[in-house]
Amino acid sequence: MKISKQERILIVVFLVAAIIGVGIFVFILPNFNKISDNNKQLASVNKQYADINKQLEHESTIDNEISQAYEDGKNLADKFFNDLTEYEADEIMRKFIANGKDITIDGLTISPFNAGTFRIGIFTHRGNISSQGLCQYRR
Repeated sequence: MKISKQERILIVVFLVAAIIGVGIFVFILPNFNKISDNNKQLASVNKQYADINKQLEHESTIDNEISQAYEDGKNLADKFFNDLTEYEADEIMRKFIANGKDITIDGLTISPFNAGTFRIGIFTHRGNISSQGLCQYRR
């Protein structure tokens, strides 16, 4: 069976179209996916770059912020009370106990300064202890 010249041209055109189609699916489409992935990665890296630049801009003002915080701390320190001596703390506790009603002390010691928590208890008429909550103290 002989193939005419028109049929040969048609077969060549279909073969060329098939080769071009396969080339597109094999070479070009995967690269489009890579381009999409690279664009996402580029956006991520650009965001990291912007964040680093923002941190570097903040670095120039850190010295001023530290100085300001130090000054604020110095001003705030004036609002705190001085530490009490053991004698002053003992005197304050004795006055508190003397002015209080139904206060009994099982034991009281004055020691160097440290922090802790204690519970205040009040005796009711039946002898039960009613807790008033936790208080912070320094000793």
